Amino acid sequence: MDLIAGLPVTSVVALHDLNLAAMSCDQVVVLRDGLVVAASHPGDTLTEPLIADVYGVRAEVTRSGPGDRPHIPFLGTVAVN
Repeated sequence: MDLIAGLPVTSVVALHDLNLAAMSCDQVVVLRDGLVVAASHPGDTLTEPLIADVYGVRAEVTRSGPGDRPHIPFLGTVAVN
Protein backbone atom coordinates (compact mmCIF):
# COMPACT_ATOMS: atom_id res chain seq x y z
CA MET A 1 0.00 0.00 0.00
CA ASP A 2 2.90 2.38 0.69
CA LEU A 3 4.19 1.75 -2.83
CA ILE A 4 0.79 2.47 -4.37
CA ALA A 5 0.26 5.58 -2.21
CA GLY A 6 3.67 6.89 -3.28
CA LEU A 7 2.90 6.73 -6.99
CA PRO A 8 1.96 9.98 -8.76
CA VAL A 9 -1.31 8.48 -10.06
CA THR A 10 -4.85 7.94 -8.89
CA SER A 11 -5.42 4.34 -7.80
CA VAL A 12 -8.65 2.45 -7.22
CA VAL A 13 -8.18 -0.46 -4.83
CA ALA A 14 -10.75 -2.96 -3.53
CA LEU A 15 -10.07 -3.77 0.13
CA HIS A 16 -11.96 -5.75 2.73
CA ASP A 17 -9.70 -4.68 5.60
CA LEU A 18 -11.21 -1.48 6.99
CA ASN A 19 -8.12 -0.64 9.05
CA LEU A 20 -5.87 -0.94 6.00
CA ALA A 21 -8.26 1.25 4.02
CA ALA A 22 -8.40 3.81 6.85
CA MET A 23 -4.60 3.96 7.10
CA SER A 24 -3.85 4.07 3.39
CA CYS A 25 -6.67 5.73 1.48
CA ASP A 26 -7.55 9.39 1.02
CA GLN A 27 -11.15 8.47 0.16
CA VAL A 28 -13.20 5.33 0.83
CA VAL A 29 -16.39 4.09 -0.76
CA VAL A 30 -18.49 1.59 1.21
CA LEU A 31 -20.71 -0.71 -0.85
CA ARG A 32 -23.62 -2.95 0.13
CA ASP A 33 -25.13 -5.23 -2.49
CA GLY A 34 -23.23 -3.32 -5.17
CA LEU A 35 -24.65 0.07 -4.18
CA VAL A 36 -22.76 2.97 -2.62
CA VAL A 37 -23.73 3.44 1.03
CA ALA A 38 -21.13 6.08 1.91
CA ALA A 39 -18.18 7.81 0.30
CA SER A 40 -15.78 10.32 1.83
CA HIS A 41 -12.59 10.61 3.88
CA PRO A 42 -12.09 7.47 6.04
CA GLY A 43 -12.56 9.48 9.25
CA ASP A 44 -15.96 10.70 8.07
CA THR A 45 -17.12 7.45 6.48
CA LEU A 46 -16.01 4.63 8.78
CA THR A 47 -18.31 5.13 11.77
CA GLU A 48 -19.62 2.64 14.32
CA PRO A 49 -23.25 2.87 13.08
CA LEU A 50 -22.23 2.40 9.44
CA ILE A 51 -20.03 -0.60 10.25
CA ALA A 52 -22.84 -2.19 12.27
CA ASP A 53 -25.40 -1.56 9.53
CA VAL A 54 -23.31 -2.66 6.53
CA TYR A 55 -21.16 -5.43 7.99
CA GLY A 56 -23.29 -6.64 10.92
CA VAL A 57 -20.46 -6.28 13.44
CA ARG A 58 -19.89 -4.11 16.47
CA ALA A 59 -16.79 -1.97 16.34
CA GLU A 60 -15.16 0.77 18.36
CA VAL A 61 -13.83 3.51 16.12
CA THR A 62 -11.01 5.51 17.69
CA ARG A 63 -8.94 8.23 16.09
CA SER A 64 -5.29 9.03 16.63
CA GLY A 65 -1.99 9.42 14.88
CA PRO A 66 -1.17 11.30 11.70
CA GLY A 67 -4.21 12.71 9.96
CA ASP A 68 -6.51 11.62 12.82
CA ARG A 69 -7.25 8.39 10.92
CA PRO A 70 -9.64 5.86 12.42
CA HIS A 71 -8.57 2.60 14.03
CA ILE A 72 -11.30 -0.04 14.17
CA PRO A 73 -11.14 -2.96 16.59
CA PHE A 74 -14.05 -5.35 16.06
CA LEU A 75 -16.03 -6.38 19.14
CA GLY A 76 -18.36 -9.07 17.81
CA THR A 77 -21.54 -9.41 15.84
CA VAL A 78 -24.54 -7.13 16.10
CA ALA A 79 -27.48 -8.60 18.02
CA VAL A 80 -30.43 -9.37 15.75
CA ASN A 81 -33.87 -8.47 17.12
